[in-house]
Amino acid sequence: MVEGNATSLVDHFQTLDWLINELDTTKQKFLEIAAEKQKHWQSRQEAQSYRYLAGRAEAAWVKCEKYYKKADDTAAYYAAIVLNPTLKTRWFEQQWEDSAEKQRWILTVEALVKELWLEYKGKSLASLSNLPSTYSLLQPPKPGKTYTSARAHKRLKVSCQSQTIQPPEKDILRDYLETNCEPVDESEHFDVIQYWIDRLESQPDLARFALDILAVPPMSDECERLFSSCKILLEDRRSRLWMDIIEANECLRHSYGRPKKGVFDDQEIGEVEGEPAAPTISPAQASAARKAAEALPQPPTTSEDTWGSGFDEEFDAIKGFKVEAEREATPDSEVVVIEDDDITEEDEESDEPI
Repeated sequence: MVEGNATSLVDHFQTLDWLINELDTTKQKFLEIAAEKQKHWQSRQEAQSYRYLAGRAEAAWVKCEKYYKKADDTAAYYAAIVLNPTLKTRWFEQQWEDSAEKQRWILTVEALVKELWLEYKGKSLASLSNLPSTYSLLQPPKPGKTYTSARAHKRLKVSCQSQTIQPPEKDILRDYLETNCEPVDESEHFDVIQYWIDRLESQPDLARFALDILAVPPMSDECERLFSSCKILLEDRRSRLWMDIIEANECLRHSYGRPKKGVFDDQEIGEVEGEPAAPTISPAQASAARKAAEALPQPPTTSEDTWGSGFDEEFDAIKGFKVEAEREATPDSEVVVIEDDDITEEDEESDEPI
């Protein structure tokens, strides 16, 4: 459930939370069955087996809890769920409402996510404030003022102090959490990545925060597949590929996957590359050619034209070739030809070689 390139830390934590609940339920169920079996002396052996299964479920629960608690070491697991607009903090409220202990964890989740948010908050404004204003670059320099005393005589002499009222600082994360969750259709498909890409201009800090968190893979299987793919790419004939070419190849393979059969069989691209065009005929032309071939006169066939005809002649030819080869390899003085008429019945009955 967390394997592949379409998963994130959201799937990892949600799967672990579900697995812990299922293991606890399974353990309780086994203990209930064992207690019921223990009441009857005929099934006490089965009760022992169910207690053993309950112990195995307890061991699995302990192992899952070990990794479940590691979510507190980094807020990335919690932030991945919070930054999913279909879940937000309402997922924790819904899944942990039956446990008083887990209800207290929600405040910890919110505090950890807000602490991580401070690393991104205001970063886009700070980067934009360092850039020169386009309007100031386009404006011509103002000329120096003349007749300053006359202008001062015409003005009302008041002490004017520029007071700029700073608007209250807006917390984009808080506004995001206070809004309703995004609805999900019947297919339960929602492209979270595209959702935040569409908000890179309107909410740059929060969008960058979400995209960085959602880019973290929940497992290392994709990295291991990348190593295997690079090994296949770097053959002996490609040993001089540069790093940018290798990176481009792996990015394309990861983004588009394995190309479908015939995807590169494009006639227009072939004409541009100067490749010869493959001869193509329409189905009607193929049907007409087939009918014309069937209409051609066929050579007459006889009963002897079977699949085994001609085999005897071939065998005789091969046998004669072997006899001639033996005669050529044997001196003339050693060649002894025995006719069938020279062999008597006594010679046939004797076991001595002739």
